[in-house]
Amino acid sequence: MAYSFASTLHTLTPNLLVSGEQMAAFQVKKFTSGAQKGQEYGILTIKDDKDINFSESPLSNYVRVASLSALFTTLNTAGMVELISNEILVSAHAVSKVETSDTQVKIEIEGETRSLTFMKSGDGDFTGYLPAAADRTWTVDAPLFGTLSTTAIALRESIDVDIENLAASIAAESQARIDADAAEANARTSGFTA
Repeated sequence: MAYSFASTLHTLTPNLLVSGEQMAAFQVKKFTSGAQKGQEYGILTIKDDKDINFSESPLSNYVRVASLSALFTTLNTAGMVELISNEILVSAHAVSKVETSDTQVKIEIEGETRSLTFMKSGDGDFTGYLPAAADRTWTVDAPLFGTLSTTAIALRESIDVDIENLAASIAAESQARIDADAAEANARTSGFTA
């Protein structure tokens, strides 16, 4: 799945196509101050480049979309993995490292100095999650942390499976080429040409 997502140009708006290879993560957040306070906006993390910001309102330096929810669904359906429902997606091909412990899930993105970090709340009465701070660290309750840990492990395993599938595909293609070359050489030595 990750490689098909990565090898596709995705239409994000009628005037914006982005290669899946370049997309690392997508977050839906809310403005916390100013005239847009409370309104949602989206951040598409682009590997080794500037993020692309999205808004349903016409804002300077934001790409306008009819629906952030629809954009989120489009990216999720195309192959990005949902970490927090309707808020965070990550592209498996862009993940360089996944670390899990009893209290933290950390997902590092290839070519990024920033990572996505989820800390398990030590407060048993805490429910839900606290939105990410500027450093991309979320505090999450125990049930969500359990789900994130499972998703992170599956993400790491999907990367391994994609690599194994790619290796198998390359091996099969190489063997087919070797067989074709051998058949051509055999035909030449038998006096026939392909």
